[in-house]
Amino acid sequence: MAKGKFELAAEVAQKLPRRASLKRSGEDEAYLYAYYMQATAGDNTTPRPEASLKPKWDAWNSVKGTPKATACSMYVEKVVAILTAAGDNESKRRIEAAK
Repeated sequence: MAKGKFELAAEVAQKLPRRASLKRSGEDEAYLYAYYMQATAGDNTTPRPEASLKPKWDAWNSVKGTPKATACSMYVEKVVAILTAAGDNESKRRIEAAK
């Protein structure tokens, strides 16, 4: 079964930190986490955690109410933007070609 854009983008994003030219900023990390969680788990209904986990929780909570399809699109667009900025055209083309 062929992977969709979201699944391919998630797969590529998982590998980004291991590739020096594709390091993500803290803002990129929060954005990707928020939209990944919204796309896969829906609205954040968990209580706000203690210190170290607050930034991720806050990011996810900030997109509460975003429909799954929109969250998937936002996630894919961000991964493609990161790949474009890093000049990784091969991964970008794979994602864009997926259905």
